[in-house]
Amino acid sequence: MKLPEKIKEDYTTGRISVHEYNSKIFRFNKRADEVESKQKAKEQEKMLRKRRAERSKYETMRIDQYIKDLEKQVEGLKFERRTIMADVVQLVYEENIKKYGRLTCYLCNEPVKFGKDAIDHISPVSRGGSNNFSNLSVTHARCNLMKSNKTLEEYENYRNKGK
Repeated sequence: MKLPEKIKEDYTTGRISVHEYNSKIFRFNKRADEVESKQKAKEQEKMLRKRRAERSKYETMRIDQYIKDLEKQVEGLKFERRTIMADVVQLVYEENIKKYGRLTCYLCNEPVKFGKDAIDHISPVSRGGSNNFSNLSVTHARCNLMKSNKTLEEYENYRNKGK
């Protein structure tokens, strides 16, 4: 802001004293500083709003990308659960009895009581395993639950950690 011409004119013509001139200049500059600081504050507020909007937009984009990545992972986990044929189950039980002499859990090598048994996929279906006879074995229901979708190696490591 420029100093008003009237103040300069009053001073040069002698209508106001040096003291009044300095006082008016001081008040003028003070007002000018206040106006300038208000403008700066408004500009800063605009910048902050803009940054918040950009940050919000960026965070929304990040969250959207995260959701898309999760959806891709879930999509990769989808598998078609097919029923195991009864004749294949019969072969699995017969093979287990031939191998061990009685129904035995292949994970813990303990005898399996009637009604406490389960058929387990040695290589989990969720990891590309099949329902073929060679990928099936008899387990305790609790051993099968503990194994979940782990590979045999992962299951052994899991069991050995507890010991």
